[in-house]
Amino acid sequence: MESNLSYIRKLQKLGLTEIQAKIYLILLSLGKEKASTIAKIANVDRSNVYKAIDKLQKRKIVSKILGPPNLFEAIPLEELLELLVKAKFEQYTKLSREAELFKKSYNYSKKIQTSENDFGMFKIINFSRKAHFKAISIVCKNAQKNVDLILNKKTFIGGVILFSDSHLRCLQRGVKYRLISEAFDTEHVQKEMNPFLKNSNFEMKIINQLPLMEVCVVDNTGVGLSLVPNKSVGNAPFLITRNNLGFAEIVLNHFDIIWNKAEKITKVV
Repeated sequence: MESNLSYIRKLQKLGLTEIQAKIYLILLSLGKEKASTIAKIANVDRSNVYKAIDKLQKRKIVSKILGPPNLFEAIPLEELLELLVKAKFEQYTKLSREAELFKKSYNYSKKIQTSENDFGMFKIINFSRKAHFKAISIVCKNAQKNVDLILNKKTFIGGVILFSDSHLRCLQRGVKYRLISEAFDTEHVQKEMNPFLKNSNFEMKIINQLPLMEVCVVDNTGVGLSLVPNKSVGNAPFLITRNNLGFAEIVLNHFDIIWNKAEKITKVV
């Protein structure tokens, strides 16, 4: 397991214990496997392996296949990253609310249009829908090298197309864009899309489902993250972190997995 140490540490940052991370990586590599084999490979006592597997089953990361012998199977990496990042996001959102209540109890709150709460390198902001769209544009405006985006169709049209001048200026400065969007009807935005697709610094792919989270990564260091509600993108908490390289790397890994599976769009039809 020494060669997987860095992966284990990354999964620990996302909320798994060391043993849980070892078990997951073993199952990801080998597929379906017995607990005794997992314990031998991980060099962990079998009783501790069973305890860890039980917790992974409760989080729906590992499933049990009845035997004999009983086998265990892990969910795909893409699903795991979405699940863990979503859990972290919900954790920070809960902290944000608790911090706000704490401030109010001490009469230490200010009346501002958006509520912001700092937790070290993380900040959580509750945006209105219009402010959410504008935030995407502002974050990307400061990019120097590259921008990676995962957006649902409403945010793509509201946050990219409606603020196209800002994004096109970034492309003209040499900033490279990789954009993944939920599939949408291109007929109504054909004219607005063409300047993007004609720019060699712009690449776009589409997916045929609503993304579980919206992602904005700027220059591989700054991350904006928002869970996508089922019916609306408005008033969704928006997590921002700067220069948190470990977190940015995890989010970029998630982006690359989706990017490699998405369908490339080269022109508007």
